[in-house]
Amino acid sequence: MNIVPQQLEMFAASQFAESIGGSLRLMERIIERRNMFRALKRVRANKGAPGVDGMTVNQLGGYLKRHWPKIREDLLNSKYNPFPVRRKEIDKPDGGVRLLGIPTVLDRLIQQATAQIVEQIWDPRDLFRIQLWIQTGKITT
Repeated sequence: MNIVPQQLEMFAASQFAESIGGSLRLMERIIERRNMFRALKRVRANKGAPGVDGMTVNQLGGYLKRHWPKIREDLLNSKYNPFPVRRKEIDKPDGGVRLLGIPTVLDRLIQQATAQIVEQIWDPRDLFRIQLWIQTGKITT
């Protein structure tokens, strides 16, 4: 069965609205203190290289203490802009090169916090199916 993008958007919106319920908006759930601390713990555990700003995971906590009110406000008002991704070339065993994109640790924190809430709303298998719909325009079961 083929679907058009508008049908997919309507389906996703209906599933989203039914799943969240209550008065909390999605971003409020994402930036909720407990969720952000869980995301910070996960980002620290994953370690990883700094992004274009050079900030390490060990520096993130101090940065958030100083800048969180502004970051939070920007997120709530849809004014937050992610930083550019740092590009790194990784040599492949066969002689080719793989391009790796390294986001800043702040962007990784926001991505992790978002993923934690979205996975509570939608089963990750549903997200995979939606991705397939977007790519192929076909519904899978």
